[in-house]
Amino acid sequence: MIAAPIRIAAYGEGRLPRILDGFHDSAALRLSDQQFWEIESLDVSGSTKFGVLVESSSATMHHIVLRDLLVHNAPNCDGCRWLGGSRRIDI
Repeated sequence: MIAAPIRIAAYGEGRLPRILDGFHDSAALRLSDQQFWEIESLDVSGSTKFGVLVESSSATMHHIVLRDLLVHNAPNCDGCRWLGGSRRIDI
């Protein structure tokens, strides 16, 4: 078991840290076959398809936390969430 998850988040006061893809990849933030991540309080934008993509080739993933994300400027995203299928989350 993992002692602590990998965490990406804002630190302190001020504007949200940005992940900006530049419209080159299908997702500005992608987790593929990953576990034990916490991603929160970020500004994620600019991809060709999805803002955030979490996918797995196996049926089970453990401890994936996505919280307080500002996701925008992704063609299939436009402020919406799609949680579908048994192995994929697109935001």
